[in-house]
Amino acid sequence: MTEKEKKIVAGRTISPGKAGEGTHIDENPNIRTPLYGMSGASGNDLANPAPEQFNDTLQGKRVPETEVGWHFRDSSKAPQNHDAMMHDQPYLSSEDMDLNAEDVMDSEWHQHMESAAIAIEGNQAGTFYGTVEWGWTKRVGDPSPHVLPFKRKSDNVPSPVFIEAAKLWNVSKASDDKEVIPLRVNLQVVSDDADLWDSPDRRKKIASLPRGTTLGRIAKTNAKAGNGWASVIVTSVGPNTGKTGWLTERDINLPLAMIAALGAGLLDLAAPKPADPKKQQSK
Repeated sequence: MTEKEKKIVAGRTISPGKAGEGTHIDENPNIRTPLYGMSGASGNDLANPAPEQFNDTLQGKRVPETEVGWHFRDSSKAPQNHDAMMHDQPYLSSEDMDLNAEDVMDSEWHQHMESAAIAIEGNQAGTFYGTVEWGWTKRVGDPSPHVLPFKRKSDNVPSPVFIEAAKLWNVSKASDDKEVIPLRVNLQVVSDDADLWDSPDRRKKIASLPRGTTLGRIAKTNAKAGNGWASVIVTSVGPNTGKTGWLTERDINLPLAMIAALGAGLLDLAAPKPADPKKQQSK
């Protein structure tokens, strides 16, 4: 990795002393899309990624590292579905071809990942469908790493640490100095006082949200919603944290609508893929 690339990674990484220090969106400095397992992307939004391939030694061939999923109805109203998939194989490295990883270990190494499913195109573009956490840990002297439980972390928006890493990603540039494709995690109330409703027909008001309240898109549906409404969850810390409902689009800085689902990864790494076991890296 060049010095320029190292600076890019450092700029995308949560600083020491902050919650989630060392965490960052797991993407190489030369890639503009934050979606994991991509060789690149065409255009300036998440909708056109180019999945990377890797050599699968078990199958003896190159296979996709990531597959974009979809769920929609075609022109005949028949449902069309395809599951999204991502493959990520952590490994230990001393970053010295003459040394094994164990030769340089003087403390515990671990990787903690949070991976999210996000709509990248269609009516729900930018909507997070939930996240999972997984990873491994290896102590000095352990013959092999210990796999951490694979479990659900969120039913909708990612954790605050993931969101913070996404914000750092959004203001970075790729190694060719081109702007990266952002993750829409900066949704917030832009009107002075926005009413959060239980449904678009405004049967019950759940809360009044002040300007600046941060939000996440969620995958609620309602036949009465139509254009002009968005289903959201309140992510700001306060009395309304975690409340869900409907807001009119004029009350929020909603990005342009673009549904296909895909995994975006976040990695908290004490021994990066790995260079310095004292530091954290993320995906």
